Amino acid sequence: MAVGDVYQVNFWQRVNGNPVMSRMHYLETVAATDPSIVSLSIADGFHALVADVWALALSDQWVGDLVQVGRIVPGPIVPYSKALVGGDAVVGAVASEALPSNSPLVVSKYTALAAKAGRGRWYQSGIPESAQESGQILSTEIAGLQTAASGLLSVLTEAAGGAGRWKGAVRSEIGAGQTEEITQLVVRANLANMRPRRSPPGTS
Repeated sequence: MAVGDVYQVNFWQRVNGNPVMSRMHYLETVAATDPSIVSLSIADGFHALVADVWALALSDQWVGDLVQVGRIVPGPIVPYSKALVGGDAVVGAVASEALPSNSPLVVSKYTALAAKAGRGRWYQSGIPESAQESGQILSTEIAGLQTAASGLLSVLTEAAGGAGRWKGAVRSEIGAGQTEEITQLVVRANLANMRPRRSPPGTS
């Protein structure tokens, strides 16, 4: 509602029926014209520029369920929710079995602040089994996943032609807390928490 306000987005998803959540923060860089539609604007923008873009790179066993938005600076959080159903449904487009939800893709977030407080991560579940080998993203898949991740750099705009603008940010709770705009995203080749696969008994 004012320049410097910080909003938190919780993106609820399912992989083979198992619920998972990814979190993103947005910094208000241009004040909104109509404060009453800020959360709606962020939810709609996130849906179109992030959720829909990710869906193109994810398994068809992945489903986006819900976008929750709440202002955290200044607080307290007053959540707004957008259910991704009907015409707003978001489903993965890649015909492949999904990796387990506890083996997400890691996207590192960087800001102009070189310290730890200026870095963050986005964890994305629903990665196709066909996109990895032994816990490593195939080199042929990195570029497409990097494109999908680039949606996190999209500037969200106020609905109904309003002036409001929100940029992806890293929110740190170190000390008094600070928020820095994201300047770069890097998709990591290593999957998070990927458990080693064992050969069946009697095989090499």
